[in-house]
Amino acid sequence: MGWLIPYAIAFLAAVGILSERRRAAIRTRVFYAAAVLAVPPALMTGVAGLVESRHGEAAFVAVVLLAFVVVPLALAWHFLRRHPHPGTPDPGLKSFRLSVGAWPRHITILGILAFVVAGVMGTLNPLTRLVYDRIGADHLEQEVVRAEVAGQHFDIPMRYFFMEGYAKRGYWPRPKEGRVEVEALAFSALLPDLRPYDPDEKHLWNIDGGGRGDRIDVTIWAEDFTENNVRAMRRGLDDRDQRLPAEAAKPYGIELDNQGLDVFRGAGVRFLPRDESEASVIYCADPENVPSPSCRVKSAFSHGIVLEYRFSLEYLPDWREIDRELGELVMQFRGQDSP
Repeated sequence: MGWLIPYAIAFLAAVGILSERRRAAIRTRVFYAAAVLAVPPALMTGVAGLVESRHGEAAFVAVVLLAFVVVPLALAWHFLRRHPHPGTPDPGLKSFRLSVGAWPRHITILGILAFVVAGVMGTLNPLTRLVYDRIGADHLEQEVVRAEVAGQHFDIPMRYFFMEGYAKRGYWPRPKEGRVEVEALAFSALLPDLRPYDPDEKHLWNIDGGGRGDRIDVTIWAEDFTENNVRAMRRGLDDRDQRLPAEAAKPYGIELDNQGLDVFRGAGVRFLPRDESEASVIYCADPENVPSPSCRVKSAFSHGIVLEYRFSLEYLPDWREIDRELGELVMQFRGQDSP
């Protein structure tokens, strides 16, 4: 909230206008003071929405200076020109006449204004969300997150980062310039068609609780995970007599034979594919112990890359289709310059 620093100029201009009792009636002074305080954020919101993010931070700084420095001073100058001191032949620009006896009142007014504005604009509330949404609208529409995981390049549109971006910050962030090397890259989509965020479907993302609903949260990890890992896991579970009968899978809404899976004990249960060529493992929470049960899948993607994703238990019967379509989607995210 660095723009609160130049906004101090607007505070001072408003307080100065209110203190000039000899220049104008209280209604006029209140009108000008309110304009000085209200016009800058309104102007910044409107203009910043037209400034494309590719113009860089310099363009945004220029907008802030225009809104919070030039505009308040221009409005104060207009007030002084229109309302000179009585009996003063020269209506030119003069300094504010803040009497010594009035300083406690000025400081009190300034402190209250600073406290109210800083409190409102320094927190997430309907007003600041509106401002952030306006400023970050171009980020949602145009920006692409470019990352490198285990030497592989991924270019993912900002719309897939609702949970990692908007939900965590309260606004759509601007991604870092260039390609960033990371160990993991997380994004989210909606099932069943893995569609990204759309403002008209914000209610479907369950950011206020109530389980995952139709949301799938995906993480691209830098990890070696192959069918050999799954075979070793199966042998270890069989040696410890962790295999469960087919009836144990019924509370999870699937038939093991139809799905080609075996079920094992775990924190909830663990499903492993019978086909040893499949490098996947599924962990599901016990639906009797949690209000909104979900499943976590770990699936090999390519050499040194694994996909880990979570979805609601109700989508478990469709996990193979989800796994296939998710792999195709991540392949589409592969950057053209990826090695």
